[in-house]
Amino acid sequence: MNNKKIAILVIIFIVFFMLIATLIGIAGKIPFISKPLMLILAVILVLFVLTFFILISKRRK
Repeated sequence: MNNKKIAILVIIFIVFFMLIATLIGIAGKIPFISKPLMLILAVILVLFVLTFFILISKRRK
């Protein structure tokens, strides 16, 4: 895989990571539903990170 494709994948990962982290921060300010919403967004963030690293490790082989 050439360097441009790797750079694009990393940029996309960073953008989505920051977007989900921002949504978690915003969800913390909403009364009543903040804790369940933050939990759902945190699970999505963990799944996204795991999926990203699994895809990257498969592409290297």
